[in-house]
Amino acid sequence: TQFSGAVVARPHGLALTCLGDSCMCNPGWSGEYCNLKQCDQRCNDHGQCKNGTCLCVTGWNGKHCTQEGCPNSCSGHGQCRVNQDSQWECRCSEGWDGADCNVLLEQSCNDGRDNDKDGLADCEDPECCSHHLCRSSQLCVSAPKPIDILLRKQPPAITASFFERMKFLIEDGSLQNYARPETFNESRSAVVRGRVVTAMGMGLMGVRVSTSTPMEGFTLTREDGWFDLLVNGGGAVTLQFGRSPFRPQTYIVNVPWNEVVIIDTVVMWTGEDKTVSMGPHACRAHDYDLMKPVVLATWKHGFQGACPDKSSILAESQVVQESYQVPGTGLNLVYHSSRAAGYLSTIQLQLTPETIPSSLTLIHLRITIEGILFEKTFEADPGIKFTYAWNRLNVYRQRVYGVTTALVKVGYQYTDCKDVLWDVQTTKLSGHDMSISEVGGWNLDIHHRYNFHEGILQKGDGSNMYLKHKPRIIRTTLGDGHQRPLDCADCDGAAGPKQRLLAPVALAAAPDGSIYVGDFNLVRRVMVDGTVRTVVRLNVTRVAYRYHIALSPLDGTLYISDPESHQILRVRNPDDFSDPDHNWEAAVGSGERCLPGDEAHCGDGALARDAKLAYPKGVAVSADNVLYFADGTNIRMMDRDGIVTT
Repeated sequence: TQFSGAVVARPHGLALTCLGDSCMCNPGWSGEYCNLKQCDQRCNDHGQCKNGTCLCVTGWNGKHCTQEGCPNSCSGHGQCRVNQDSQWECRCSEGWDGADCNVLLEQSCNDGRDNDKDGLADCEDPECCSHHLCRSSQLCVSAPKPIDILLRKQPPAITASFFERMKFLIEDGSLQNYARPETFNESRSAVVRGRVVTAMGMGLMGVRVSTSTPMEGFTLTREDGWFDLLVNGGGAVTLQFGRSPFRPQTYIVNVPWNEVVIIDTVVMWTGEDKTVSMGPHACRAHDYDLMKPVVLATWKHGFQGACPDKSSILAESQVVQESYQVPGTGLNLVYHSSRAAGYLSTIQLQLTPETIPSSLTLIHLRITIEGILFEKTFEADPGIKFTYAWNRLNVYRQRVYGVTTALVKVGYQYTDCKDVLWDVQTTKLSGHDMSISEVGGWNLDIHHRYNFHEGILQKGDGSNMYLKHKPRIIRTTLGDGHQRPLDCADCDGAAGPKQRLLAPVALAAAPDGSIYVGDFNLVRRVMVDGTVRTVVRLNVTRVAYRYHIALSPLDGTLYISDPESHQILRVRNPDDFSDPDHNWEAAVGSGERCLPGDEAHCGDGALARDAKLAYPKGVAVSADNVLYFADGTNIRMMDRDGIVTT
């Protein structure tokens, strides 16, 4: 019997339309009975479709076989093989390296020649550092691996602070040489990690990495080009890279307190190499509102508390909770699987929306957490979902307790856009909980433990109190509610809440936690211990109108805009309180007013101190120490060389 035009439901849930003796399959299905799932059209280029699965030919990877694992057939200098992740890659022959085995390695290390044409000869080339003639060369000295240092030490205590866990980096015989421990502020310490490579992308060993603070010492990159450096965080840090015969490099990075920060790859160039810095290009295909990831992470577990009559499964965080009453005691034993050793904290990601532009080709995922770098590339598809699981250890295999922050970067690559468009988000993840009762993985509900570093009270019934994440409480830092006199003789020394203010108009925070307050004619500093000192005393006639202050995150220089004098002032020494009347100098502006139609463009392109300003107001300093300021209706800047530009 024929059912022309009838719609039939198949047992496996597919719908098809019968036309005579043939079936019209729904999109994505084929076959006589519409039971064969089709593949994406991209599979036809480098794969074969087998019931919805694209089977890649040799040398191609990815869901749709569009990612070339063995580019250029390994350039004739290697073989295409499957790695431990079941991905095709090039296994290069001896003397060759690179993703496509096209990088010639230095083999003759004592002939004084640059045989691989990379600008490096003999022991200058890191590939020769394994040669017996170069092992004693200064250029081949590197820092040990952090894990090798930690294997010789006892694990840090559960209650250890960030600095106590990371100070192994600066101890004798460790990674960081000539570092003075007293230089580091324990509450502000941080670690910067990164990789240094040559222009060919090869890891460069023996690069000296230091900061602008000599007492923080230096470290050397390892064989793979990676380095670890303990620094004082809370602002911008200038990293300096040096190794002969490469040109010295500087890299400015903003470093928070008590975090392990991974910087972008640093490329070292020889004197003959030239780099061209290009700004980002516009990409019309990218919709910034729609094309962005959805990031979900569960760091506050939904605890049920002591429930002796039932078990609980918390689906969102994939946690099982059990609770049993101890007969005759009124106490309960509580088990929570998130406190087990094998539990993984997860980040749920949706990388693309349900509709994507046809020109989107690749999605790049980069996650950094506690010094760990995870990277993965996806072929473009609608509704890509991915789950990242973290084992709650940092890059040095130390347990992480409490709550930590993960940085999630997702990049979108288009065929008609030159740059990869990145979206950056942060999310929180839960680390390990401290053990409480230690009864075979179970806890008594009356036992509690306080993690004072993270401000977390862990209760025996399975619940946590995150005290740091409670609503903020406003406290008085400076001022008792009364006005001070204009000529204040006793404005220094006492604690902030006991001091008086006249007319506070500006505020800036320093990396060490101190606060600068523009209080009419005084610029005052609330020190970390709460005492107040006067940094600058301005003439009363200079502050008749509102002024602004800004602090450089790089070197701590304090700038003050002075609209009436047509200048921006720079504090000479913010730590010197002996002569506040003269503790400043003009940084921008000669004092002359900039008028419309000025033939010299009010000093653009010349030294900032000779420029003319109209009415400088708001000021800001970037991480690389460039001063920006609003001057009338213009936004102007002073670069690091002291040149002003509109």
